[in-house]
Amino acid sequence: MTKVGFKKIAELILEDTNKSLSPKEIWNKAKISRRPKIREMVKRTKGKTPWDSIGAEIYRDLNKSDSVFYQPSKGVAKFYLAKYK
Repeated sequence: MTKVGFKKIAELILEDTNKSLSPKEIWNKAKISRRPKIREMVKRTKGKTPWDSIGAEIYRDLNKSDSVFYQPSKGVAKFYLAKYK
């Protein structure tokens, strides 16, 4: 099975929910996801604040011109998929 990183988890969860979510909301949805790749990643995660890692990956991606994410409101740490902008 291919490894899935935090960025991919965020993409898949945002795709599944079809709404903007905070990194912590993304992580909470990942913990109850039925997707095998996401469940496997959740099991492998050993850190105490994986939602911070998700947020860091999203912010890192937002700095790219071809980011898969966008932030609907600059004051709120919620993210959505750019393709649904």
